[in-house]
Amino acid sequence: MYRSHRVGVFGVAAASLLASGHAFAAWDFIPNALEWQSWPEYCRVQYATAGQGTPVPYDGFEAGKTLAVSWRATLGERVFDGLHHYCASIHFLSRSRAEPDSRSSEFLLHRAWDDAQFSYTRADPKSPVFPAMSVTVAQILVAMKKDEDAIDALKRSIEVQPERLEPYVMLAVTYRRQKKLDLAVKTMEQADAASGGESSEIHYNLGLIHLERGDLDAAVDYAKRAYKEGYPLDGLKRKLRAKGPPHRRRLKAHETAALRSRAVTAMARNRCSVHSRVRIADHSPASSNAGCMDRCRNRSSSLSTRISADRMCFGRNVSRTAGPATTAGAACRGDPP
Repeated sequence: MYRSHRVGVFGVAAASLLASGHAFAAWDFIPNALEWQSWPEYCRVQYATAGQGTPVPYDGFEAGKTLAVSWRATLGERVFDGLHHYCASIHFLSRSRAEPDSRSSEFLLHRAWDDAQFSYTRADPKSPVFPAMSVTVAQILVAMKKDEDAIDALKRSIEVQPERLEPYVMLAVTYRRQKKLDLAVKTMEQADAASGGESSEIHYNLGLIHLERGDLDAAVDYAKRAYKEGYPLDGLKRKLRAKGPPHRRRLKAHETAALRSRAVTAMARNRCSVHSRVRIADHSPASSNAGCMDRCRNRSSSLSTRISADRMCFGRNVSRTAGPATTAGAACRGDPP
């Protein structure tokens, strides 16, 4: 059970907002081109339609105005109307991290805190965007050296929406910072159970934590699972190879077996039409090739409102075109299940 927020996150938030007053004043955040592109779609839509954002000459600004109704219905009216502050906090935090001047960095960090709290304290905990908000709040609190408040916010999000993986990952990262590796493992094992054991992101992070704990056999096992599931980063693989020949041989044997498996399944790809499309959100396949569709659909997010998929069977072109991210690293990858 998470600790009471009466003196923690919410108490600090109220004092900060009253002291600064900026969140209630004219909103002055303007994203640069890179920040605009890195925003989730709901942030771009809200910025374009809320009457708060300065018009920007970026792709999607005008088109975003047509999507406001659907996003308002998905996230909830109260959440959507105050979303621009949370969206700004994402980039105020990034700017703070990149700012070399300590005073300017601290100022940007407090801007991030004020904006994040303006949205977070008004959000419905059941809203699809609440777990992502909680992660951003926790990241800001960690940067402010308030790890325990960050842990409280993450535990609250997990308690309300235990199926969402983002807060688990950030909670494990926080425990790793504190050198509480047993708690980090426990947290990621809970996330693994919540994902049905199908998240390469979770398996990759479990491998990293076990490596830090010195349990090399467990680290290799989780690395094999993550890479079999198509995890794209090779940091864990490189760390394990650096540990010596036995672990290098185990990884090499796994990679050889994976190549053989891909060769066996290569011919099966032709059974799936590269032109097949499916609306994953409502589980309505557009072709009769249902078995192939199901494998990709089952590995995709169930909460996204609009997802399109090309080359559904072992496809290389699967991408989210809309909808908030609902799991850590959730995507339909190209490797065979």
